[in-house]
Amino acid sequence: MASSSTSIPGTRNATPLSKKLEGASEDLLKPNIPDSTSIVTARYDKYLKLITAVQRFAESYLKIASSNVKLTDELTNTLSKELPNFEASSDSAVSGSAQANSTAGAAESRAVSPSPENEDEALSVSEAGEVDLNVFVYSLRRNVTSLYNTTLKLQTQIKDDILPRLKTLYAEVEARKKDFASVSSKHSKGVAKCRESSTKDVTRLHGAIGLFNANDSRTDYRRDPYLLKRALMKDAVAQVQRENDYVDFLENNERALKTLEAQILSVLRQTFSTLTSMVCGYYASKSEAFQKADSVFKAVSSENEWHNFISKNSDFLVVSRSTDDPEESDVVSAAPSSLSALAKPSSGHHGNLLKRNYEKVQFAGRDDSSTVPILEGNLLRKEGQLKKKYSSYYYVITQSKYLLEFSTGSLDTSSPSLVLYLPDCLLSKSKHEHKFKFNIRGKDQTNLLAVRKRTYSFRASSSEEFLTWYNVVSEVTGLMVSKAEQDQELQEVASMSSTESAESADAGVGGEVPQSPK
Repeated sequence: MASSSTSIPGTRNATPLSKKLEGASEDLLKPNIPDSTSIVTARYDKYLKLITAVQRFAESYLKIASSNVKLTDELTNTLSKELPNFEASSDSAVSGSAQANSTAGAAESRAVSPSPENEDEALSVSEAGEVDLNVFVYSLRRNVTSLYNTTLKLQTQIKDDILPRLKTLYAEVEARKKDFASVSSKHSKGVAKCRESSTKDVTRLHGAIGLFNANDSRTDYRRDPYLLKRALMKDAVAQVQRENDYVDFLENNERALKTLEAQILSVLRQTFSTLTSMVCGYYASKSEAFQKADSVFKAVSSENEWHNFISKNSDFLVVSRSTDDPEESDVVSAAPSSLSALAKPSSGHHGNLLKRNYEKVQFAGRDDSSTVPILEGNLLRKEGQLKKKYSSYYYVITQSKYLLEFSTGSLDTSSPSLVLYLPDCLLSKSKHEHKFKFNIRGKDQTNLLAVRKRTYSFRASSSEEFLTWYNVVSEVTGLMVSKAEQDQELQEVASMSSTESAESADAGVGGEVPQSPK
């Protein structure tokens, strides 16, 4: 039994894309993020051409109205070129074909007979095919030919009403296009610059890892794999943020383009309808051609046009990979109160498969053993030889036997403020100062002018932490403490701590307590 429901021509139920699209790649250097700038710009160009075509149509008709039949041929030539070919569904007719002629004819018939007298006639209109912008263009071309013997003087009306609307609309859309292209270019250059920097960092890291694996001798600390990886991670954070901002920018503009298209079509429909009313008002007997073309234009669904655009270009559009709920998307009225109220991109953030997390990006050498530090953590270091003030820093002992000092453990600080090559340093315990202290005497590798070594005093927050750092530094410098020495050292440190606590209690004066590093 056939379904009792009848489909409405020119409409389609909005359904999600059946094609499953992949998100961004985890490869730092190959994110697989499409740049929809060119295709969105081309979309703007198509609508600008459509506006231009309608504007040229009105201008040519103005000439026809002034010079009568002599300029009708120019009108026909104007509408036979530079008209955009919009994306169409598989149900749409090819412009100029018999099906397009049937579709346009069925849509135009509603202008003459809006209500079919019987079901057979209604069914034939429904089965004629989808009415889209291409069908409108075809219908417009066909009806212009019939205007050859009906061209009349409408110079004043067209000049004062129709053309200003189209010119204003064109200027608004063109300005929006230029703004989008300009900002997108800045985003694109910024992303390209970040990726270029990351590529150089990956190359340097790969070379440093190869040098480390091939030669265990001392190398320049600036080529230490850990340090290079740290710098690379900083650039990776900046790159991913740039890419995510670009994804947001493209998605916001693509979403705005959908609403903008509906508004453009609304303005064009209103403009074309006004022109139709002018012709019908003066020459009712010869207005049928305009009414037919207007009927086709009104039958074009904005949702269908956007759906066709998305379906044909899903591989190149950012919004196709959005994880946001389509039902909750921002919806702006397709009928602006003024031309200046055309849709603008929002600045919101969206869920999108193309967005990446810098913690998950992969690059060559990220998990190499040479980039994993032997020991890292916070220690207190004495500021100067005469001062008693200790400041907290983040220290790392790399596989290349460098002791690196950073202000914090954050990736924002990728350049060390102090570098000591431990095999060239002397390690000693502090005999007369506070507990949990040890000294390292060596040359700061970051100071190229320094020729003399100096002593750096460090303090841990506990005996276990002290012994851990002391033993690791001892091992790296070739002075590893034995198990018996470690046990004896632990007892001495504990005894010293108890003695100093008792003396402080007897004297009634509290000792200096280091703040726990963050």
